[in-house]
Amino acid sequence: MKKIIEKRNYIIFCLVILLGVGVLLIKKPIQEQTHNYYAFGESVIIKIYDNKDSSKIFKEIETIYEKWDKAYKSLYSKEKITSDMSLLLDYGKKLSRETNGLLDININLLVKKIEENYDMQDYLNPINIDSLIGSYVANEVQTYLKKNNIKKYLINQNGDIITGDHYNKEKYSISIHDAEDKVIKILYFTNKSLSVKGNTDMFQPYMVNPITEKKSGENKIVAVISNDIKEADMLSRVLYLLSIKEGQEFIKKYTAEALWYSEDEIITTEGMKKYLKK
Repeated sequence: MKKIIEKRNYIIFCLVILLGVGVLLIKKPIQEQTHNYYAFGESVIIKIYDNKDSSKIFKEIETIYEKWDKAYKSLYSKEKITSDMSLLLDYGKKLSRETNGLLDININLLVKKIEENYDMQDYLNPINIDSLIGSYVANEVQTYLKKNNIKKYLINQNGDIITGDHYNKEKYSISIHDAEDKVIKILYFTNKSLSVKGNTDMFQPYMVNPITEKKSGENKIVAVISNDIKEADMLSRVLYLLSIKEGQEFIKKYTAEALWYSEDEIITTEGMKKYLKK
């Protein structure tokens, strides 16, 4: 009888151990965790899909934005510009060479001349990096997420989108709206970046062509999908300034796809069509 009881207790003990191990092996469901930031006059929404608490990750991302906010302010103050800002200015010069002057960070005076309401104080600094810094820092945030093995995420940088893996093994559906908030197209993709220009009634610095010194108005909306948000942002700004024919030729040098919306007509590169299908 004693042996039977001991054997039964041993079986119960083993079952308890197995149950405990089973509980540990059961993964918590993936949850959407969201944090909002405001930097350089733009809103940033970051979503992380994970079964672990991402509060520490969000805090580190906040540190990245604080660093760049300091760098941004150094450009418009009497203080010495930070090393980060020096790198960004060098990047801006590189883009100017790459785009044959279509993207020029020394455009602030021209922008203010074209803009209806401007502050004379802005003439004190000819540099304009507002159209550049957002994608540059968003790229740094994405790099940080990858280094920390965060694979499922979505970054909304003032309407420009960066995606990682989908949280449910599907594709993110991103709608492109016009200035009246009408949906033009819906794109489906993962692990890509999307930059859209022209979908606003508000005057933006990227609308000014530094070569013609005029505000561009041929394209209503230009959207570009690329592997990299910096490239997508650069291309969307360049294509917005070019004619559709010129833009189609320019984008051939890059691994990216584009969509043009002009006078109720939608034109895309051949490769963009796969992103229009779910």
